[in-house]
Amino acid sequence: LLYDSMHVKALYNAGLTSYYLLQYSNAIQFIQKALIIQPTVPEYWYALGLIHASRNEKHIAAGYWNQCLQLDKDNPKYYYAIGSLYDETAKDVKVDYFTKAANLGDEKAKAWLDAQKIGKEENKGNTKSKKKKR
Repeated sequence: LLYDSMHVKALYNAGLTSYYLLQYSNAIQFIQKALIIQPTVPEYWYALGLIHASRNEKHIAAGYWNQCLQLDKDNPKYYYAIGSLYDETAKDVKVDYFTKAANLGDEKAKAWLDAQKIGKEENKGNTKSKKKKR
């Protein structure tokens, strides 16, 4: 069965629409059908990652976003997405992914990294002033 690119795009768009309507199961089905036809389109994998991240299925989202990186390692959005999955308990991993995203031009990642630097500088200043008071 041959599908033209408009049909695949329609499946993808139906998946996104379902995602925005919070109909995650339908969204997954539509986008998986698009991926069966065109498995090398990173945006389709990215959309599946968004859906699973919205369902708090971070490990599944990370797998889909890693697939994006396999297909397009120069897109900062994919590094940022993976980095955003990590909290303070895995801050080093988050910093690594955000640094890669920032180096590829992602402004959100740059802003987050800058805020981390400012926070560290403020903490150093607070530590010094506490030592002087003693």
